[in-house]
Amino acid sequence: MSVTGWILVAALGLGSTLPADAPGGAEWEARARELIAQLEADAYAVREAATASLIELGPEILDLLSESLDEGGPELVGRARYVMQQIARRWKYLSAEAGPVTGGFQAKLSADRAAFAAGKPVVLTVELRNVSDRPRRLARMRAVDLEVSGSRFVSPESDGLLSIVRIGAGKAVAQGRPIVLHEGPPHLIEFRNGGPISTLLSLEGCVELEAGHYEAHFTYYARTRKLLEGASRDLKSNTVRFQVQ
Repeated sequence: MSVTGWILVAALGLGSTLPADAPGGAEWEARARELIAQLEADAYAVREAATASLIELGPEILDLLSESLDEGGPELVGRARYVMQQIARRWKYLSAEAGPVTGGFQAKLSADRAAFAAGKPVVLTVELRNVSDRPRRLARMRAVDLEVSGSRFVSPESDGLLSIVRIGAGKAVAQGRPIVLHEGPPHLIEFRNGGPISTLLSLEGCVELEAGHYEAHFTYYARTRKLLEGASRDLKSNTVRFQVQ
């Protein structure tokens, strides 16, 4: 049956409806897990309707579907893989290297190099990309809070958080300041589907890292500061590793 046919089956109420609350909520997750379980229901119509409903949920469902690959029977696993393939086809800008989708966006953090010289600026880049199938808006970042191994340096203007953790023992960071990018009120930017914005996050003048290995990840305050329409949680990036030597 075509995807159109599946959507029709779902609309007729044959076993599946989309979760009522926003992705990430308790009700949403409970209903999503129920839909996944229905992929191996006895009734063919229920299996078809659940498949269509899960495709409509988009990439927010991918983590739960991945879990099901290790737990379900052949019918569930086959349908779960099909759903994942269809989501990847519809959301063609989806990146396996970036963090989970929130409000139609992904955040991808990268280090300018694998190793930085001690005493020299450490520079990371965060890319926010609209990976959905329609235009969306988010607010340009003005400042970014900085957290280094538990020491936090914040600004009331911050729209995100860069968290850095030293791997292994090291000295506590006593002094630092947040990363300032722009001044002025929040400014909304509209992104076409696939549209990205990249921001350099330089630690120069903010904090000095001692020699060692580090992990970093970025959080955009999509939900906390209501910067992204339809976001049920903050937008989180992947984790990157780098060295200071």
